[in-house]
Amino acid sequence: MNLYILVEGKCTEFKLYPAWLSVLLPKFERVYSFDEVEQNNYYIVSGYGIPSLIKNHLPNAILDVAKLKEKYDYLVVVVDAEELSVEQRKSEVAEVQRRYKQQLGDVKVQVVVQNRCIETWLLGNREMIPPSPKREKLKRYIDYYDINFNNPENMPNYVDDTDAREEGPHFSTTARFHTDYLQEVFKEQNMVYTKRNPRYASNEQFLKGLMRRVMYDPADLVTFQEFLSFCETVSEN
Repeated sequence: MNLYILVEGKCTEFKLYPAWLSVLLPKFERVYSFDEVEQNNYYIVSGYGIPSLIKNHLPNAILDVAKLKEKYDYLVVVVDAEELSVEQRKSEVAEVQRRYKQQLGDVKVQVVVQNRCIETWLLGNREMIPPSPKREKLKRYIDYYDINFNNPENMPNYVDDTDAREEGPHFSTTARFHTDYLQEVFKEQNMVYTKRNPRYASNEQFLKGLMRRVMYDPADLVTFQEFLSFCETVSEN
């Protein structure tokens, strides 16, 4: 079985997914050109964000896969929901898939939606949240929405009611707030998280922390669980 993986980000997902797949699909080996796949290989490429992924890179990925339909089993599309619903983002991918149905042949398309973004998933590791944080900004965020007890996927954009000068959300998108929240969590642990270098988030122990979260709270991080289920399906075949 071989996978062609198209991810939204050009940095974060590019580092996280290979690290996570080495744990979740240990029999799979990465190749660095799409035409190098043989058996239990995956090729990963960036879609350089939305809308570029949907408009340009997804059709290009389908055409790549079409050249090796006998070798590829799945085209995996990893996208952020951002301000759309999970269903709306999946519909965008499905529309492109319909236009290229003939080229895809029997290759299956698996859509992994990160609701709202990859940082939303990473906020699910409650082992990173100290019981009494010291950083004032992190305290404000936790007072606003405590990710220890509430599903990060449902966290709305931030509004600071204590600052009368501010009107509406502080961030242009909910995903930007989730990223800032995650960076505060890392700072509390004397760590640094950036999109260019997610560092500890790509560690196996961090991944296991996310898996423990959804094991104990199966209603949380539903889209992350869909990714885990897909990996389990692939692993069993």
